[in-house]
Amino acid sequence: MFGEPPVELPQAFVFVLQPQFSMLPVVSALEPLRLANRVFGRDLYRWSAACAGAPASASNGLSIGPQIPLKQVGDSATIVVCEGLDPHINTPRSLPADLRRRARRGADIGSLCTGSCVLGRAGLLTGYRCTRHWENLHTFEEAFPGAKPSEK
Repeated sequence: MFGEPPVELPQAFVFVLQPQFSMLPVVSALEPLRLANRVFGRDLYRWSAACAGAPASASNGLSIGPQIPLKQVGDSATIVVCEGLDPHINTPRSLPADLRRRARRGADIGSLCTGSCVLGRAGLLTGYRCTRHWENLHTFEEAFPGAKPSEK
């Protein structure tokens, strides 16, 4: 379950970058991990980028290639799906099924920005409290009625 103590150190995070992902949330998630390693003087966390398909270009135009293919990501890694403005267009069909398989095996899976739409499409939000981007509040609630979107 997400939030449990890591199985191994350093704890691995894999940021699954989707086409047109929003850069700011990704950087905002990475920097605290980097700083924690620096403050503690050892590697508590490690991270890599994966893409479900081709290298992903962020909404700001910066292109980031995968450091590891998504299919090679181990079960102990925490997976963070990073989306942008059009998750209904940019998500490869194989990604929700892959996330469901990983969830059944106990993988920690989260999201940034509109990545919650991908988790919803995978059926991973039913009964869970979650966040969503303010721009898609109403469409999110319609598309994923079993999710419990937070107002905070």
